[in-house]
Amino acid sequence: MTFVNPGKITGGATIQTAKHTNSGHIAPGNSPGTLTLAGNFEQTAAGVLDIELACSVLFDRLVVNGTATLGGTLALGCIGSCALNANDTFVILNASGDLSGTFGSVTATGFGSGFDYSLRYDYAADLVELRVIQPGLPLPVPEPETWAMLIAGLGLMGALAHRQARPRSSVS
Repeated sequence: MTFVNPGKITGGATIQTAKHTNSGHIAPGNSPGTLTLAGNFEQTAAGVLDIELACSVLFDRLVVNGTATLGGTLALGCIGSCALNANDTFVILNASGDLSGTFGSVTATGFGSGFDYSLRYDYAADLVELRVIQPGLPLPVPEPETWAMLIAGLGLMGALAHRQARPRSSVS
């Protein structure tokens, strides 16, 4: 049986199918975790593999018990405190059969500025490995005073907008 995924599959289960074709999103784990496909896997140009990274021991992984043909997008996401270090490595996909292809594009969200990585497609070992080159600077966290000023400013702008939007009566 062939399963074509145009939607989103998430979780940490095992999906049994002869071939899984992904033209939607596959998001392994329950932030983070492992999803196993018992069968062959193909990711089309429209497909997205969502991989979340928290630290060197907590990250998403896709296990394919068959061949894996890659394409589409690898979408990396930083979750939790995102405690990554330079040279941390993550096997984000491994197959028991042949690995072929590459991701057409990679996106990264939630990482600090300067985040840099490399992808290694190991066709002999049938795996994709991500290595952190630069973990990135932590995202700034606004101080409470900044939040208070922002909220006060927005409230003032709302009051002024409300005052100007009120119809005025005219005297003839």
